[in-house]
Amino acid sequence: MPVRRQPQPPKRYFLTYVGLELLAAAEGVPPLRYAEHAGLAVETSAKGRGGNRLRNLRRNFAHTVGTNDIFVRLARDADRAGHPAPRWWSESQAARRFEYRDRKYWIRPDGAGCYYLDPSGTVRRYFLLEYDRATMRRRDYLRKLRGLAAYFLSGLAEHQYGAGLVVLVVSETDQGERRFAEAVSFIESVLAVEIPVLLTTRDRIRHELRGLLGPIWRTPSDTQRLKWFESDGTSANEAPRADA
Repeated sequence: MPVRRQPQPPKRYFLTYVGLELLAAAEGVPPLRYAEHAGLAVETSAKGRGGNRLRNLRRNFAHTVGTNDIFVRLARDADRAGHPAPRWWSESQAARRFEYRDRKYWIRPDGAGCYYLDPSGTVRRYFLLEYDRATMRRRDYLRKLRGLAAYFLSGLAEHQYGAGLVVLVVSETDQGERRFAEAVSFIESVLAVEIPVLLTTRDRIRHELRGLLGPIWRTPSDTQRLKWFESDGTSANEAPRADA
């Protein structure tokens, strides 16, 4: 019911199982995996069964809102900098299943995107986004990072996005940022790989006038803050391959 003198509240919808199947097929993932990661209120069986329809939405709501907020802020930062609107791929679109050295891996970033530095779109920066609420255990961090390490070691990251792909990690707390950085450093030392990771916190983005474009990022091994990239129009990346 609307409150007196307040605008009509927005309508809320949930997705039927048929709708779930259609969206999942469009993204090329199984329906239940789409339901788990898409942050939707949805029936999880053809007969309307599968528990509380809002369970996944409630469980992932804060995380989904946080992830969306980062992409919205990046679009605003781009507009203020005079750059074209960035492109954004959802979690299900960014997920990749692949094999490396006879072992199967998944990467499931919280999203992916492309930042354009010029109107023609020839100078761009591709990135994967991880939004960290500091709720995962250390083994969860390591499992996620093993997949990312294999993704870069296999050459698939460069094949799909071109050189220069970076993983942007936004944590809700300084402690979460440190934990993620320590997990990255551990995986890099064990697997002898360098994962191109830059970390920051949600508050640093909020308090920086230039937002994600400002000197708010750090590497896993160095706490000195730096910019994600210099907006000087150099070193364009290749476009991701449609057949990858």
